[in-house]
Amino acid sequence: MKRIVPLVVAAFFLAGCNVNVIYHDEDKAIESANLFLKTVIRADYATAYAQISERAKQVMPFEKFEVFFKTNQERVGAFAKVVFDSYQPVPGQRAIQLYYNVSHQKGGNILYHLVLDGDEKMGYKILIVDVGNHIPYPSNMKYLGGMPRTKKNKVIEVPVL
Repeated sequence: MKRIVPLVVAAFFLAGCNVNVIYHDEDKAIESANLFLKTVIRADYATAYAQISERAKQVMPFEKFEVFFKTNQERVGAFAKVVFDSYQPVPGQRAIQLYYNVSHQKGGNILYHLVLDGDEKMGYKILIVDVGNHIPYPSNMKYLGGMPRTKKNKVIEVPVL
C-alpha cells in the first residue's frame, strides 16, 4: 500500500499537467507565404494585408503596410524572380520562419525572411516580413533551434506587367 500512494500522487500530478505539442506543416506554411508574396507581386495590397495575422495588424495599419511595399518597389524595382530557399520552425511557439531569395528589376538579390504565425491545425498567417540582405539569425540562438531546413527550391512565377 505504501508503494501505491506515491504512484497515485504521481498519476494525479501528471494528469494535471497540460502538455501542449505544436505540430508544423511546412508545406502549408510555404503555400500561405507563396500566396502572400503573389498578392504583393501583383500590388494587390488589400488582399495581401488580409493574409497577415491579427497581431501584425495591431502594430501595422494598412496604410503603413502599403507604403512599406510601395517604397521598397520604388527603391529596388518590381519583382523579377522569387525562389523559396528554406524554412525553420520556432521551437515551442506557433511560428515558422521561411526564407526566400528574391531578385528585383533594379536591385539584385534580396533575402526575404517571413515569420508566419500558426500551426498545422490553425493554418498560417504572416506575422513578420524582413526585407534585406541580412544574414539569417545565428543558428545557436535558442528560439531558432538549429540550422534552417531546406526544401526543394520552388520558383514563384512572376507575372509580366
